[in-house]
Amino acid sequence: MDVPDATPPLGEDLAQTLADQSSELLMIADGDQIVRWANSTAERVLGNPFAPLVGTDIFALFQAEDVPALVETIARLRKTPGTTGGVSYRLRSADGAWHWRETTTTNLLDEPAIGGFVISMRDATERQHDDTALERSEERYRD
Repeated sequence: MDVPDATPPLGEDLAQTLADQSSELLMIADGDQIVRWANSTAERVLGNPFAPLVGTDIFALFQAEDVPALVETIARLRKTPGTTGGVSYRLRSADGAWHWRETTTTNLLDEPAIGGFVISMRDATERQHDDTALERSEERYRD
């Protein structure tokens, strides 16, 4: 049985289709933290069309209280190409509600095909509520 030596490269259309099928919201933000690309999962997750995200300052998407942690994460990642960091942030949906997102960001500023930070977000709202309930329960137990 012949096995090919290498997997053929993904075409741009195939890569976009695969990204759009992801349950995670994926974005690329440039070195100035401006969104340059987002998959269509943003529309399903946020209730907003993904196209208007392009050109948006990434900090405008998150709750103001969470922005300092985001700034710190990006500053740390900027120092070393290829590094990844993760933090949870609150992101506003079209209905105005805030939802927790577990976010992983990778510095691919030096990668010619990307030239930015790759941001992957998954819903963490339920987990965050569970963690908060557990903390409150533990506080009551200690009291």
